[in-house]
Amino acid sequence: MSDTTNADSCNKAGYSRDTSKIIQNIEKLHELGVVGVNIEDSVKGEELYMQPVDDFQKIVSSIANHLEQKNIKMFLNARIDAFLCELPSPITETVKRIKAYESAGANGIFVPFINNKNEIRKAVEATKLPLNVFSTPTLPGFKALSALGVRRISMGRAVHIALTRSLEKIIKTIKEDQSFKSLY
Repeated sequence: MSDTTNADSCNKAGYSRDTSKIIQNIEKLHELGVVGVNIEDSVKGEELYMQPVDDFQKIVSSIANHLEQKNIKMFLNARIDAFLCELPSPITETVKRIKAYESAGANGIFVPFINNKNEIRKAVEATKLPLNVFSTPTLPGFKALSALGVRRISMGRAVHIALTRSLEKIIKTIKEDQSFKSLY
C-alpha cells in the first residue's frame, strides 16, 4: 500500500457516529459552500471494524432523506472500506454494500484501495452510481480505469507526500553543496 496505513486511514471518526450530528455537520459544511462529502463505513475503536451494513445503510438513508427534505444539494459519496480494512473477501462485501448504499440514497460510491481490474469491473457493474477509487502504486492507469467505468480517482495525500520528498531532496543537496547552484 501507499504511505497511508489502514489503521491511520480508518482512525478518523468522520463527522460523528451520531446520525443527527452528522446531518448537522453536513448542513454546516453546505452553508460554507461544500457540495459533497464522503461518509465512511469503517470505525476505529479499540480495533478497526466495519459497521454492520444495515446500520450504515440506515445512516446513509437518514442523511439522504434529510438532504432531500431540506432541498440541500450535497453529493453523498458512500465510502466502502472493505479493501482498506483488508477484509477476507473484500469484493464480495463491497458489492453487497454498494447495493445497500445505493438503495439508501447515496449519490456515489468510493472504494479506497481496490486495484485489481476484475474487482474494479465487478464494483462498477454492481451500481449505476459513479465509482470513485483511490490512487495507489498498483492502481491501473487512467485509460484502463476509464474503460472499466471508474468516474473519479482520489489522490489523497499522494501529491503532497511526493512534493515533500522532492523538497527534502532539494534541501539536502543545498546543504551538502553549501550552495544554491543545484537549483539552477
